[in-house]
Amino acid sequence: NADQTILTDIGADADDPATDATVTATDLNSITGVSGADPANEAAYQEFIDANPDAFSSPATAEEVQAMIDTVNT
Repeated sequence: NADQTILTDIGADADDPATDATVTATDLNSITGVSGADPANEAAYQEFIDANPDAFSSPATAEEVQAMIDTVNT
């Protein structure tokens, strides 16, 4: 499903330093159980994913993504 595809992409992007994350706020908010992703913070979410490989499983979980959003938004 769409959730799993996005979570897989986040996990892969976090694990691969040669690949920059491209996930959007719309993508993040579409994950079941995730909310609050702000389009104004999209670049910060992508940077967080790229800079924090240990923060995400492969695939990532909704809980890990929500924790990232909460961290970036504050």
